[in-house]
Amino acid sequence: MLIKLSAGLSNKYLDLISRGVFAVFGGLLLTALITVNLSVLLPFERAQAVMSALLLSFFIYAVVAIWAFCCVCIWRAWLFLSAACALTGIGAWLF
Repeated sequence: MLIKLSAGLSNKYLDLISRGVFAVFGGLLLTALITVNLSVLLPFERAQAVMSALLLSFFIYAVVAIWAFCCVCIWRAWLFLSAACALTGIGAWLF
């Protein structure tokens, strides 16, 4: 009984730690990559495009952090984050 209880608690703690890592580090990585792409793609002068992308990055980071704790399956969220980071990384590398 005690083993089942501790295994259930550890799974909950691992899920919470995974969501925290997802929110902090995954959100930061995805936000940085999106900001780089936006600063290149926005049709403004260079300084205005960078400032606009940086202002949007706060909103993007907040959405990713909230999404980390709202999604039902954290593994599906990690898969989506990996794909999004790969696509935006390739986009940043091409530009």
